[in-house]
Amino acid sequence: MKKNSRKWNRRHEFQWHKATKSREGHPSYITESSGKFYRFFCFTHSPTTDGQKNVKLKHNIDPKENRDCYVRPKQMVEKNENFVPARVKYRFHDEDKPLIQRLRHKK
Repeated sequence: MKKNSRKWNRRHEFQWHKATKSREGHPSYITESSGKFYRFFCFTHSPTTDGQKNVKLKHNIDPKENRDCYVRPKQMVEKNENFVPARVKYRFHDEDKPLIQRLRHKK
């Protein structure tokens, strides 16, 4: 089997992960890109996703919203055609940045 030799380039931006028949759309934080693929974290209001516990953030990524915000603990990879520009200006609170960095470097 041929090994993928593409390099993952850093990319730090929020985009909206489009909805499909099986899931709703969610805000996503894209950490890297390679060709037609993005490596990203997905955010949700649910404490679990597909039976897996999500990690709770101290502050919501949407500054105008007060509901609890959770991030899926592992980065996912999907084609970049499944993303559109974010509808809202999302941001990380300073208290949540170390958590995201820790999840990002976790193997």
